[in-house]
Amino acid sequence: MSIFIYQVIYVISIPLKPLFSTNVEYDEFKARHEKDKVAKKPLSEHRGDCFVGIDAGSTTSKLVVIDRDGTLLYSAYQGNGGKPLDSIIEMLKKLYSVMPKEAIIRYSGVTGYGEKLIQTALNIDLNEIETIAHYTAAKKFEPDVTSIVDIGGQDMKYIKMKNNKQQLLQGFSYENHIVAAVFKSVLFIRSIIAVITKTKDQHKDWLQKD
Repeated sequence: MSIFIYQVIYVISIPLKPLFSTNVEYDEFKARHEKDKVAKKPLSEHRGDCFVGIDAGSTTSKLVVIDRDGTLLYSAYQGNGGKPLDSIIEMLKKLYSVMPKEAIIRYSGVTGYGEKLIQTALNIDLNEIETIAHYTAAKKFEPDVTSIVDIGGQDMKYIKMKNNKQQLLQGFSYENHIVAAVFKSVLFIRSIIAVITKTKDQHKDWLQKD
């Protein structure tokens, strides 16, 4: 399996320069990316309007709650077991069980592989294709963003912008089972790295997402 995946990646891509190759470059990388963080506040302390966002992926489900300022109040992530609707309903029930009575959901949106299914079944207000959802989020942190790559559980997508406008939207034609194999291998490899480096506290949240 590992040899097969390596051959696929080698044939269809040209290796890029590593994001970092020394400890100094790694520290610089972390410092640069830590500048862009989402503000957070406990949901239990929130009063007033809030907004629910759902990502119904092909293999996982994600849910967030934000306030009018974009502050993150709540987030959840779990595998969907091939049943995205059941997964989202379960996550919403957990959200409702901890949401203060003074918090009012004013609007909801959904994106991802199963966006239309979830919107129709749960009466979600807005659905948006995931590449545009990624672009909207990326612009908040990097207004001059030019390219976004979405590596999902079943496919890959690419969007390119020019002059802050969508110029090209291209769906990669890689076969689903190849992309899924690569995705699963990445999850497996990152788990091994976390164990080997013995930095359990640093990777605790990361590993729990699997």
